[in-house]
Amino acid sequence: MRFFSLLFVAASALAAAASKIQPSVADLQAATAQPVTSRRSVHHERVTNAMRMRRGLPPLPPRHIPHAGTPTVNQNNILLTECLLFCCSCCPRLPIAIAVVDSRRTSGASDRVRFIKITSKTDGSVLGYLSKEFAVYGEYAVAADINGAMSIGIDRLKSGLNKAVDLQSLNGAESPYNYIGAITGWSFDSDDLVPGEASFKYIGGMSRTPAWSSPVQSNPNAFSVETGIQKASESSIWQINTVTSEITASWINSDGRPALSSELMFYPSDNVLVLVGDSARFEAEYGVEETPSVPIKLSLVVL
Repeated sequence: MRFFSLLFVAASALAAAASKIQPSVADLQAATAQPVTSRRSVHHERVTNAMRMRRGLPPLPPRHIPHAGTPTVNQNNILLTECLLFCCSCCPRLPIAIAVVDSRRTSGASDRVRFIKITSKTDGSVLGYLSKEFAVYGEYAVAADINGAMSIGIDRLKSGLNKAVDLQSLNGAESPYNYIGAITGWSFDSDDLVPGEASFKYIGGMSRTPAWSSPVQSNPNAFSVETGIQKASESSIWQINTVTSEITASWINSDGRPALSSELMFYPSDNVLVLVGDSARFEAEYGVEETPSVPIKLSLVVL
């Protein structure tokens, strides 16, 4: 588990208090006034140092994990391992495929690591990489360089096809918040993304949800744990074009159908990523004049 510094937590709290898309201090106080059983879907959740310090508790002592290392992946096995795992469920070679995928966690220095590069659709500039650390309330940020980037594991990837996949953090949040997905914005009662509305989703940490599922209210997610505000989430929203390496998102509305538009945006004032159904309406409602939101493109890179 990654621990947050006191300075980072303080800065995050200030950002949340002044943000247009984060709950205010009053909202958090109202949420935490509820009984714990009514605002926690997971009783034995993993508590970060950020959570402990917000509750007035001392930080956890450092943990030593035997044989822990930076998760890596061999460039030549990027498509092969996931294809075997996806295609050979009835094949006796399946245990071998699983062993190859698991070897990402212990492979040697010659192997490569997968990251997510974030590029502005406005001017083509590289904004950075998906961060391995949470920003404000369990939402993912943009890391300026590769040192702060998240290394990525991919479930259900099949070569050349835009099928739903799960993206998993290999060097950031631990289970049950190690999958990357979208979480309904705190102020919205509806879980849908609809053109003409300013609704949005945070990109944050969570547990895995079924492929093509509608929003899951009870799914553990980092935003709900950090704030005490229970919100629905989905992890299986991602598609990867294995030819261009572009990563796109498709939110599934409550009726089980994909939203007509699922656009990824960078919200600079909080340094968080969001998914919106109408970028113009979102910017009109939540945009900050000094730091306008930026439409972004995500790409899988191997270094």
